[in-house]
Amino acid sequence: MKKYLIVFLFGCTFFSSFANAETAKDRAILAEIRQLAPLLTDGAAELYEEGVIIQYSSCMAQQIQAKEIAIVLFFMNSFGAGNNGHQFMAIFRHDIEEEKDDRYVFHEWRLYGLTEVGGTHYRYFTKIVCDKDVITLSGEEEVEEDYKKVNVKFRFEPYLIQELLLL
Repeated sequence: MKKYLIVFLFGCTFFSSFANAETAKDRAILAEIRQLAPLLTDGAAELYEEGVIIQYSSCMAQQIQAKEIAIVLFFMNSFGAGNNGHQFMAIFRHDIEEEKDDRYVFHEWRLYGLTEVGGTHYRYFTKIVCDKDVITLSGEEEVEEDYKKVNVKFRFEPYLIQELLLL
């Protein structure tokens, strides 16, 4: 009886997390994030799937020779087995040409850039705007036990994401 209960609970968890993805593109990106998350963990941190934000855009697509890009914000929680989380931004490209080869299998979406952008006690972003080679993230930042709205810009160049510091 215990084996069936465990399988049932695992199955419900697995399918309920896919229910958050609305389209086939969303499910494909979420699958890529699930593969990426274990590489970023310290062994205790886990992907918070309900916090994944996906923005599709054609901005920068020509620059990197892609059909379109997906800008993804995702949150990893429980670093150090505590209440310590980090938010990441990943950029995926959708290839213009589908290449097939006997030796290689190409994914529909490929990771093109990754950077940490925020954390639990510092800042957390909820909105993405892309314009040419600049990505603007909007959210909240903790300042002296209070929160204020914040916009942070990131410049995107092939394989490189840089935060633009405003002086």
